[in-house]
Amino acid sequence: VETLIYDLLVTEAWKDNIFPRVKNSLAKGFSLKSYMLMYHEATVINLLEILMFHREAIEECQDSVIELIDYCYRKFIWLMNLGDAKPKDHTGKELLDQSREDEIKRQHVEIQFSIAIICISIIRFISDNLSNLNIPVVHQMMEVNDIPCILIPLLEEKPWIRTNSKGEKEVYEDQKWQLKKDAQQVP
Repeated sequence: VETLIYDLLVTEAWKDNIFPRVKNSLAKGFSLKSYMLMYHEATVINLLEILMFHREAIEECQDSVIELIDYCYRKFIWLMNLGDAKPKDHTGKELLDQSREDEIKRQHVEIQFSIAIICISIIRFISDNLSNLNIPVVHQMMEVNDIPCILIPLLEEKPWIRTNSKGEKEVYEDQKWQLKKDAQQVP
């Protein structure tokens, strides 16, 4: 678990510091290469989500969990600043007409959105086990990052709900946007 958290942080640092410098040259080549580079972070965070479901995994790596809480906090800030720029549905024609730079930008937003939503689950799993964690982890979550306070605007904003181009409500579940016809199905 600690290795995955380390890999996640290294990937985030690469994406934030190196990717902007090579983005234009990647746009000239195949878009699959840039997509796979960006998607690595999503793969690692998804593995961590699965592992963090289990109390033993959280308890095993308490020192690294502090770094994971910081990572999730940064993703929550990104999600709050996203506003109306959350991933939109596109027609096939719109996707075909995109420039490679726009395609990379769209993929980046979609992947970051997915990662941020996964971070909500991870924080939930960590908070479910707060009584079993040591004081520095609890301090990081409650005092340093003040996770409950940052979750309130996210819960009010509900970035996991969108209206598609047909005016229908969609909810982001299971890593994809799903149509919800019944208003009671929308959280």
